[in-house]
Amino acid sequence: MQDFLEFMSLREPSVRYVVLSCILLGAAASTVGVFGFLRKRSLVGETVAHSMLPGIGLAFILSGSRDPLFLVTGAVITGWMSMGFMNWLIKKGPIKVDLALAITLTGFFAIGIGLMTFIQRGSFGDHSGLDHYIFGRAAAMDPKDIKVFGGLAVFVFVSVLLLFKEFMGLCFNREYLSVLGLPVRFLEFAISFLTILAISSGIKAVGIVLMAALMIIPAAAARYWTGSLRVLVALSVAFGVTAGILGAYISFQARSLPTGPFIVIVLAVITAVSVIFAPERGLFSRWSKRRRLKRRVLAENFVKEVYQIVEFGKERNRSITKSEFLTHFHYNTRSFIRSLRLSVSKGWILPAVDGMKLSQKGFAKGEELNRLHRLWEIYLARKAQTPLEKVHHSAEIIEHILTPELEAEIRLELDLCDNFSPQNEIHIKA
Repeated sequence: MQDFLEFMSLREPSVRYVVLSCILLGAAASTVGVFGFLRKRSLVGETVAHSMLPGIGLAFILSGSRDPLFLVTGAVITGWMSMGFMNWLIKKGPIKVDLALAITLTGFFAIGIGLMTFIQRGSFGDHSGLDHYIFGRAAAMDPKDIKVFGGLAVFVFVSVLLLFKEFMGLCFNREYLSVLGLPVRFLEFAISFLTILAISSGIKAVGIVLMAALMIIPAAAARYWTGSLRVLVALSVAFGVTAGILGAYISFQARSLPTGPFIVIVLAVITAVSVIFAPERGLFSRWSKRRRLKRRVLAENFVKEVYQIVEFGKERNRSITKSEFLTHFHYNTRSFIRSLRLSVSKGWILPAVDGMKLSQKGFAKGEELNRLHRLWEIYLARKAQTPLEKVHHSAEIIEHILTPELEAEIRLELDLCDNFSPQNEIHIKA
């Protein structure tokens, strides 16, 4: 913990540059990645990232220098070439998008590996550090690297913020933008170009192999937490920046290890937490909702059945023994006790000396459920021409989710008055 606090104090210039670079990179890549995620083109970033390797190799061969400006320029050129080649394959060839992505990624990456091997075996001067562009090494970045890559990240981030509304329209309603007279083709070009620049800004810190993860995973993890685009972008940026800082810290501590894998590992942990614990969409939340629904249905079925026993009697608040209840409905001991406890906890059933009885609240609930149950049976029998012996099971489900608005619509459809009482309607259990 002390080491991390020392790292985040930014006292050392090298640490300061690395942290700043990772923050800018995480913000830029995750922001652009949101729009790729929404347009279902996340793997385009993966393809473009791998396609930048031959550009790095060619730039080094032609310039004889490891200047980041030359290398980034080569990466951007081959990245753009790969995107054009991929689009050409999709439009001209009888192949689908996934196959075009695979062909482009493997083809360009194979050329890049060949060029890197050629550089290592040839006499092209000092080529040490070129391998950092494959797996990433933020701790090895110098001030000149920070200026080039950080400048690209700032440009990408600011550009996305300025064109935020237009990009949002491109994702959700492209035709509407055309009607408004906005340059849709230019916007598509802009988002593609910014994607390439965002990938280029992180090829040394994260590496071309794993750079696409910094664009895909934050947006995917953030989607579990929100349905708002602005919140989605904010969360995605937060996840990307957090992963960048923690990945850089781990790489800085273990100086022989690359940065990219650790950034992706942190992102994987963030995603796992999101998948499990996010409200609404998380696994725990959905399990909790299913559990609450199951408990509610058990209690509602139980109180409805108690109501059905006493509904025709004169003493509706009389006690019902367990044996009397079980002569009408089939429960094993465990399910009976569980349903009874749930009904009592909701205040629908009151324990009595000789059994149980409905509370005033429980009587109203049972009457409501019984009415909805038989109303649906009547609807299926009259409108859907469903045999009476087959309507009960469907009504057992629908009674728990019918809203007052739906009930009113069904009454209107069946031409039933507000004083409709289901007591005299046919009720058959399958």
